[in-house]
Order: sequence, then C-alpha cells, then structure tokens
Amino acid sequence: EEGGLFLQTNDADELFLQSNDAEDGFVTIGAPTVDDVPQAFSHWTATRKLAVGGCIMVCDVQGTYSSAEQRFLLSDPVIHSDIHSKKATRASFGRTDRGATGIVDFYVTHKCNPLCKLLGLPRNALYDPVAAGGAG
Repeated sequence: EEGGLFLQTNDADELFLQSNDAEDGFVTIGAPTVDDVPQAFSHWTATRKLAVGGCIMVCDVQGTYSSAEQRFLLSDPVIHSDIHSKKATRASFGRTDRGATGIVDFYVTHKCNPLCKLLGLPRNALYDPVAAGGAG
C-alpha cells in the first residue's frame, strides 16, 4: 500500500515503524520497543472518534509477544467509554468501564513513548509524573 506504515520486528524484539515511501521501498523512522506497544495502543484507541460522538479506550491489556510469529496475543481488556455522556442511556462495556473518569485516569499516568510519537498521536497534556509514580 503506497504511503502506508507498518510495524516490523527484528531478532532483538524491537519494533521498527517503517514507511514505504522511500525509493528502495522502505526507510526505518524509529525503533520503539515491544514494551511501548500496549500503552501506545491504548492511546491510539482513544483518538478514534466514534460516529455517535465520544470515544472508547481499550486499556489494561494482558498478553504476550511471540518473536517466532512476530505478533502480540492480547487479552483481558478494560474498555472505558464516554459514549454514555453523549446519549440518554449509558453504553457500558461492563463493570470495569469507568467512563470518562477512566480515560482521564489513563492519561494522567501515561507518558507518551516513542511509538506514540511515531504514530503521530496527540501529545498527552494530562501526564502527571507524580501520579505515575515518579519523583516529579
């Protein structure tokens, strides 16, 4: 696909975001680690606006990365949604759906990583290093 981006792994379990816009077909534009993927995935899901208004965030995924298969197997997601604030009835994704509060709580502790930057995700202005367990 012309102008597309994809993730590729190497033997060191690092991910390379590549673009196929270069003359030879590919150019590496960054090297985030596999550990960056779940957090960047959660950040990315919240940037996808829904047709009904609002957003959902998939977070707290558990799983493993297979070097042999070059893929993640993720399970046990928590989905936070602020859709209910746009409708008369709450659209719930289960008892762990904390709505807009859950989305904000994620962002308070999420420090953007190299993959967030490479994917062009909006900067997280809510990050609080103290809330995230840092020294400040």
